[in-house]
Amino acid sequence: MPEGATLLADNGYDSNAIREAAASKNAWANIPSRSNRKQRSPFSGWVYRQRNLVERLFNRIKHFRGIVRRNHYDQCGRRRDCHMHRSSTTSLPERQSCLQ
Repeated sequence: MPEGATLLADNGYDSNAIREAAASKNAWANIPSRSNRKQRSPFSGWVYRQRNLVERLFNRIKHFRGIVRRNHYDQCGRRRDCHMHRSSTTSLPERQSCLQ
């Protein structure tokens, strides 16, 4: 981890050891506190939401990769292009209202 970076993680990684390792590298650990933690740590909800948006985008790409790959060796290129078009349009938030 580079010095001065921000460590983003889920609350499953909320431990003193991880926070101390980040502090030793002069990094900020933006990890939500677990419910059983008595002393809450500083946390930015906005930064956490941005991490979540990126994570969801990669999950959608992984999901549609299987659809495109399944039809990659299809004889009809038109069907493959249809799946590729559908996967690219459903990952855009402004297009979802048109498709539903």
